[in-house]
Formats: sequence, structure tokens, C-alpha cells
Amino acid sequence: MPPDSTSTAAASGDAGGSFSGTVKRGIRRAVDAVLPLIWYPFCLAVRCLAPLVRLRFGHLNNDRIGELIPRLEFYLRRRSLETPTGKTPRLAREIELFIANRRSANPFVTELIARRLRTVTNDLLWRLYDMARRRWPDTDFWIDTSSVGVYDFDIWNKSERQLLVMNQGERERGEAFLRDLGVEPGDPYVCFSVRDSAYLDAKHPHQDPDRWRVHDYRNGAMANFMPMAEWFADQGIKVFRIGAEVEAPLETDHPNIIDYSTHHRTPFLDIAVSAGCALYVGDTSGTFWMPLAFERPIAQANIIPIDNPGRGIGSVFMPKTYRRLTDDSPVPFREIVESGAYSVFTSANFAEKGYRPVENTAAEILEMAKERYQRATGTWSANADDAELQQRYWGVFPEGHPARNSLALVSRHFMINHLDLF
Repeated sequence: MPPDSTSTAAASGDAGGSFSGTVKRGIRRAVDAVLPLIWYPFCLAVRCLAPLVRLRFGHLNNDRIGELIPRLEFYLRRRSLETPTGKTPRLAREIELFIANRRSANPFVTELIARRLRTVTNDLLWRLYDMARRRWPDTDFWIDTSSVGVYDFDIWNKSERQLLVMNQGERERGEAFLRDLGVEPGDPYVCFSVRDSAYLDAKHPHQDPDRWRVHDYRNGAMANFMPMAEWFADQGIKVFRIGAEVEAPLETDHPNIIDYSTHHRTPFLDIAVSAGCALYVGDTSGTFWMPLAFERPIAQANIIPIDNPGRGIGSVFMPKTYRRLTDDSPVPFREIVESGAYSVFTSANFAEKGYRPVENTAAEILEMAKERYQRATGTWSANADDAELQQRYWGVFPEGHPARNSLALVSRHFMINHLDLF
């Protein structure tokens, strides 16, 4: 996923020249001025305690689900593989404390994390932590949760899921909700979501109305996902559109397609529904981390950058394709890699390179979803050329590029339809 271009504070509505923004910036400057008076005694206390207990401090990237889950999941998976014969083992007297602010993308996820990790939710402490970490980044008691393990496939492959565990009562509550909508325990159902601008606009409003348009290249059209939803629904499988914020309700009267986001959505149900789905179909939206945290089968369309599909073992994906701005001709993927366009992170960057990303078609999304579902249910029929098709995709990256070790699979239908681009 693209790196955050701003901090939560910078992205909030206090930017610009408003009076409230001026006051907030003045408060931050005042706190920054007195911060050393707090910091140095605090460091001394931590050092003095070190012979008895080693204290380490981290934080929850609380404002986006695509930051909150993967950073901690990857940290815990990596830590679970540490042994005395490998990396330095964790100390028996080590205490880790994670600090969160109150503005959580999903309070139930934060609650589940608090069962797994020692956490403190306090806005002032979170602000002090954030300022101290920026000012003294090399302090040895910080916990590094900066990585989501984009290319650390070996860690994802060799470790078990760590972060989110619901208790029996919570699982039963989720089953009761699904039963009310016609899904009995053991019945397969599908979840899907499509990235749009609604979440950032609603949860992180900014004085500049175009603040988040730099990420629009990642968005997708709901219309391209509806044939997929209708196909599963026609098979008698319930289909849930999920997502915390959506631009518009679904336009469908199919009894097996449920607009969960518009009519049923709660933080608890986000997890309860995601945790049991037989398939999740989505794109680059961080929503996919909810089912992936429970190792549900994943299929992702419109992947961009093209070297960064989800971390699920056996997940099936398709990248966006590209066309030239000059004559609208298709661009070979090797050219995208060689030009550096595969690793840019704003809509303007693509225009500067002379390309425009193109969404996957409805037919491609349907076939990708069917492939992943069939693989998950053991009904997929392999072809003799499947391995060669996978090699064609990853072969556009130079020797030594870490993407070549990906655990994900490119959709067979996509590859066959776009062999001219490889």
C-alpha cells in the first residue's frame, strides 16, 4: 500500500489559516517546547528500571483499518518466529505498552487488540508519544511497527495469525446476525468492497476539498463488481457489501445481495462478518485486512502498484492495466516497471509518466473471484500452462526484485486475456 503522505494531525481539519487551527498549532508548539522537561526524566526512569524490567513503547495506527491491523499483525508474526538460535530472544521481564488515541477506525478491533497487547487509550499520551518519537526517533525502547511486511513473504508463510481472536459469545452474536439474514452456521457467504473516496472524506475531512484526490487512482467502480456479486447470489450464496463509509447504496433488488454497509454496519459486525466469509473480493482498500486477519480466502482486483498484492497465501489478484495519454494505446507491463511507474503513489505521478491506470473489467473480476472460490473449495482445475503464466507476470520485474517471491497468484483469466502485455 502507498505510504502515508501526512500524519493524522496534518490531515485533520485544523490545516489552513482558521482560528482553531492557529490555536492548535500554538498549543503544539508550546508542548514541543516543554517536552524535554518530561522526556529526560522519563528516559532516566526507564534506564533505572532496566535491570529489573525492560520497558518498550509502541502505538496503534488507529485511524485506518489498513494501518491498524497489518502493522501489529506483522509485528507479532515476526516476533513469534524469534528464537534463541536465531535473533535475540525476547526477555522474560520485558513489558510492551502500546498507546492508542480515541479516534479508532474500529473500536471493536482496538478492544480485541487490547486483549492481545497491553494498551492505553489516551489522546494526550498518544500526542506526547507521537511528538517524542518524531523528535527522538533512535531511542532504543521504541517498538518498531512501521512495516506491514510487503515483501516479507517468508514471515507471512511460516507464522500463524496472531492478533484478532473473538470469544465464544462474540462468535455466537455474529452467527445470530447472519442467521437473521438467512446464513446458517456452515453456509458459505461472500464479502466484497470497492474503494472510493467516501472514507477519507468522512473520517479525515480537510479544508482543501481535493486533499485526498491524490489517491483516486486506487478507486474502483462498483458497477464492475456487481456482475460478480450477482453470479454468487444466483448460486444461492449470500453476498455482503462491506465497508465503513460508502459513496452510495447498492442499486440491486437481488434478495441474496445484502448492502451491509448501508443498512447494518457496526464495528463489531465488521469483524464478525469478515471473520467467517468463504471469500472476500476487493481491491487495494484496507478493508481486506479484516478477513485476512482471520486467514479467509482473498481475491483482489485493480492492484496498484502492480508489485504489491495482498499477503494472503494463495490469494488471487489482478493489477490495473495502463494506457498512454498520447494515443490511448496499451502499455506493456515491462515498460511500466522499467519506467518506474509501478512504484508511484499519486494520480499526478502517473500523468507525469505519461500513463493512466485502467480498471479491471466486470468479466475479469467475475472470473478472478470464481477462480479463488474454486481454489478455496477444492474444485479448481489446474492447467498445464498455469505455472508459465505466473512466471510471465513476475518475470517483468528484474532479477532480485523481492516481488518475485510473492505468495499470491495472478488470475489465469487475466493473464490469458492480456498476454500481449507480457
